[in-house]
Amino acid sequence: MHGHSAVTLAASDEMTGGTALLMALALGVGGLLVIGTGLLPQRGLLGKNAFLGLRTRRSMASDENWETVHRVAAPWLVAGGLLTTGAGVSAFFVSTESQHSAITITAVCTMLVLLGVGSLLGHRALGPGDGPHPGVRHRAVLGYWLSTVVTTVVALTLAGITTESTPGAVALWCAIGLAVEAAVFAPQYLRARRSAD
Repeated sequence: MHGHSAVTLAASDEMTGGTALLMALALGVGGLLVIGTGLLPQRGLLGKNAFLGLRTRRSMASDENWETVHRVAAPWLVAGGLLTTGAGVSAFFVSTESQHSAITITAVCTMLVLLGVGSLLGHRALGPGDGPHPGVRHRAVLGYWLSTVVTTVVALTLAGITTESTPGAVALWCAIGLAVEAAVFAPQYLRARRSAD
């Protein structure tokens, strides 16, 4: 009797193709919206509006404020959007709905934290008054670096859990990823910092 119940529960927890497709679409669209919120305003493709973006009194005060806030917040929004989109894609690679639920909850919660950090830093970049604070460029580069670090650690940890890898293997993946990111972003940050000084 107990064995039959266990088999039934296992079968009901299996990830079906329809569920995987639905989750991938929902999380994928949500992730792309968050990515677009970060990237489009600084390219002049998403101005102040009533629906999308980091809409606060200060960010909506002028076009320059809007662009500055989103320029600094962009790396954090992009990182959160990529994690959310990745959680959706993972539906095709996990065998049970409970596994995917754990990945989705972790990714979405991390995305919300990243969005909050990006919004905070974006508004701090405005300085005490209106207009951008000096050094916006090196703040944006630092944001891309730090948000990439967070995304790498979370994504590789989730990948390790999904593939049942050992903690040592996950730590090695993270160390390699962080070393590559440091090699890429450190020179950019130092150049931006020197040009601001």
